[in-house]
Amino acid sequence: MAITAARQRNAVSEGAALGILMCGRERVPSGVAISFAFEGAWRRWDDPNKSQFRQVSTDIAKGLNGYIALTHADGDKHSYHLYWERDGSDFVIRAFGEWPDGVEPGEVADSIDGNVSSDGWKRLGTEVLRRLDEWNADSAS
Repeated sequence: MAITAARQRNAVSEGAALGILMCGRERVPSGVAISFAFEGAWRRWDDPNKSQFRQVSTDIAKGLNGYIALTHADGDKHSYHLYWERDGSDFVIRAFGEWPDGVEPGEVADSIDGNVSSDGWKRLGTEVLRRLDEWNADSAS
């Protein structure tokens, strides 16, 4: 069964949040760097289930800023475990529930539409952060 456009957007946002958390970060700076980092990472991401999220690819192709696609699942949207919140000049990943031992990646990944494994989301998060760090290093030079 096809995933609705809204659920595709929420799934990618929550999945990317999971991937970034799995890389040991819970916040990213807002601005042009995160937009370009997500857009580039999304285009490069080769997960076999990426085709479940055609709406996100369409949104980006039509000019939607990457940070909007990345942080779509905020506290008001329907996501299961994770969402994004603005904190000053950063976006911070928050959890709806509390896990005594921390976020369980497999459990979160299983609840996200699209059948992407936690490793798949981690690959997306890794690429987002690699591009973000590269942008910030280039800007600092």
